[in-house]
Amino acid sequence: MRKLNIENPAKLFAELRAITDACDPNEYAPLEYYIQGAKIELPDGSLATGDWLLAVRAVELADDLVQHAESNGAMRRSFRLVYLAPLETYFWGESQWRDPDGFTIRVRWHRIPKDYNPQLDQMRQRNTDRSRSDA
Repeated sequence: MRKLNIENPAKLFAELRAITDACDPNEYAPLEYYIQGAKIELPDGSLATGDWLLAVRAVELADDLVQHAESNGAMRRSFRLVYLAPLETYFWGESQWRDPDGFTIRVRWHRIPKDYNPQLDQMRQRNTDRSRSDA
């Protein structure tokens, strides 16, 4: 298991991408959807169902542990790392804000293997301690 670079968001998200890319796609399938206006569509073009909307809501409303953004002209990608306490699981997400088809927002959430929880827990605890001292 690799040591995550939790001090550099750009490197951290590159490492998380490599980790999830190496996972079994059946066991670690991403939660992928497209936002087109007020609609949430699945990759096959169908509208998201209640189960999908519940999952989308859970990750979208979770507090960010780390954020990072990259842009190249009109193309913009943003990254988020979140923790879902009920599942004791971390997820990282990527939003691509303008694809070749127009202004569709493509979102993919990836579950991070629990082997990495101790490192990410340490970062989350440090963030919690920092926010308490700022208050």
